[in-house]
Amino acid sequence: MNENKEKSGVIYDKNDYAGLIKRIIIAVVDILIILIVMSAVLYLSDYIINDEITYIKFNFIFFFIFSICYLGLLKRSKIRTLGYILTGVKIVDLRGNKPSVFNMVFRTILLLVGPFELIFDIIWLMHESTKQTLRDKYVGTYVINKNANPVGSGLLQSVTLNVLGYNLVYREVKDEYFKTEKHTTI
Repeated sequence: MNENKEKSGVIYDKNDYAGLIKRIIIAVVDILIILIVMSAVLYLSDYIINDEITYIKFNFIFFFIFSICYLGLLKRSKIRTLGYILTGVKIVDLRGNKPSVFNMVFRTILLLVGPFELIFDIIWLMHESTKQTLRDKYVGTYVINKNANPVGSGLLQSVTLNVLGYNLVYREVKDEYFKTEKHTTI
């Protein structure tokens, strides 16, 4: 019985997945927050740090750590980012639970260093029934309305996706509610 629970995931109503407009609002708001914080840190560190190399290293490390904390860890918490609060969404894993810290950090790193750039991710989600970006697909997350409840469940299966020369294997919930092909090539 526990084995079947391990192999199943949840499915939400198609209107519960965060679409393009919400994702753009989230991106704009959260990028603005990061820019405001980074501007303040750059301004202050300019007065505190005299060595140019140390200044660059400090600000790069701060930006990376702050981005992971804000875009990764805060999004999975009950507090959420300002973009998530304004659009009324939350992030869950394929089972409808809070994603792991590792998955959220990895999801953020994929955003910061690629290979899935933000613009390509947004274009990708427009053609997905679950409105997942490539990052979401790869780490197994959904961005859904805050009060969404699952409408069904299905088996978790491995799927191969060939996109822009990358051969990605990820887990996806399979159910008749959303019919997807096992192999997609772009």
